Amino acid sequence: MSRPTWLQASFLLMGLTLLSRLMGYFRDTMIALRFGASATTDAYLIAFTLPSYLVGIISGAINAVLLPQVARRLSADDQAGAWRLVAGAVGWVSLATLLLIGLLELVAPLVLHLLAPGFKAAELALAVSLARILLLYVFFSSLAYLFGAVLNAHHRFVYAALAPSLLSGAAVAVMVFMAHPPIHLVALALLIGSVLQLLLQVLPLLRSALRYLAWPRLGDPEVRHMVRLSVPTFASNSVGSGNVMIDRIFGSTLATGSIAALAFADRVVQVPFGVFGAAVSTALFPRFAEALESKQPGRLVQAFSGGVRLIVLITFPVAALMLFLAPPLIDVLFRHGAFSQQAASLTALCLRAYALALIPYSLNMVMMRVYYSLEKTAELALLGVGMLALNAIGDAILVRLMGAPGIALATVIVEGSFSWLLISRLRPRLPGLDLRALIRAAAPVALAALSAGALAAVASGLFPVASTLQAAVSTAAGVGVLVLLFYGFCRGLRVPEARRLGELRAWLTPTKP
Repeated sequence: MSRPTWLQASFLLMGLTLLSRLMGYFRDTMIALRFGASATTDAYLIAFTLPSYLVGIISGAINAVLLPQVARRLSADDQAGAWRLVAGAVGWVSLATLLLIGLLELVAPLVLHLLAPGFKAAELALAVSLARILLLYVFFSSLAYLFGAVLNAHHRFVYAALAPSLLSGAAVAVMVFMAHPPIHLVALALLIGSVLQLLLQVLPLLRSALRYLAWPRLGDPEVRHMVRLSVPTFASNSVGSGNVMIDRIFGSTLATGSIAALAFADRVVQVPFGVFGAAVSTALFPRFAEALESKQPGRLVQAFSGGVRLIVLITFPVAALMLFLAPPLIDVLFRHGAFSQQAASLTALCLRAYALALIPYSLNMVMMRVYYSLEKTAELALLGVGMLALNAIGDAILVRLMGAPGIALATVIVEGSFSWLLISRLRPRLPGLDLRALIRAAAPVALAALSAGALAAVASGLFPVASTLQAAVSTAAGVGVLVLLFYGFCRGLRVPEARRLGELRAWLTPTKP
């Protein structure tokens, strides 16, 4: 049976991840519709920050360490060895998450007070009660991501990409079928969704698991080596999740609704990031590990360079779209029900800043996968801690100057700095990597995106935005102009990928293993 090329897998994951991200967007839209930019919404977002942060760093550590180890053993046709590692990982993750949840249930009031020092007593009490429900989500989601990493190591991307849709879908269902659902029921629905997410990941692996999976051997030398590698990844994965937590700490000191504006703007950016950046890096990750296992670093460099060029081609125009068309886009996405025009305007300002972070977000994801394949997790940990400190300093300075948009701008500075550090330290380890060629390839794409975005803003401004329908027409006009002009400019600037769009079917032709 043939297996997909990394490019084919990337486009498959883009489609499936788009569904997942859209479901996440619908969840946030329904929260905005039912609760608005209110104290209830802020309490829910703060309560969800801690579980989301924990799942982010735990799942990131699992994916970073388990996937390349399993992929290498599968490449060597060692199924029993691969499942021995999976069994050990299941044991360690179950033990660690249950102990952590038990501790956090006890100290939740103190932790949430630290996360939201500006909250009043009623808001803090609501956040604590929600957090105690959502903390259980950490256990089920962590195991779901573990089995998702195993699926990806087998190049079986569909189930892992679809699973997050169940998480958001459960919450969406509650808010669609109930006109005034209590916020605690929304939290309970997210917990149920995490259980469904885990089941979807386990079922495709059940036959192999029953054949090879043994009782977890926590003291197995290979399992212990994997655990040692995973410890520093908690810090490196804190760059994304930790920045969100720091942003919300500073956001809690601003006017009510600031946290919601930051969260909803970030949600918009996370859709293309997941659809493009995360999808490409996921498709490439097992190939990086297999290239190193086969002692062919040239294959790794080739795959990495191709991934970077694809990300540049896609994320530059998407970032331009969010930068130049933020106001009508936010009106279409969120200005419904209790979500006011004032809240929409603040969210649009935050989106314009976050838009600039999309490109380094996506590039960092691919570069971090290379570091994980090289087992340079400790180095990423040191860089991650430095970026967290930089984000805190940036927030402290810019929040005084710009309010909530300043917090978003600090994220851009952090992600851009992280990109520069990652590539500068990666270049000596990949001697065949031609960084100048990648920069030369990116320059005309950036010029085309900025030019098309500016003209798209002019076209969008020709239409009034007094209603949601008018905002939708304005946004559609701007997007249409941007897409056509970007493609035309890329063709005029002789961008190779634009000239080969007509050959897309050939790019996606499967190859034999």
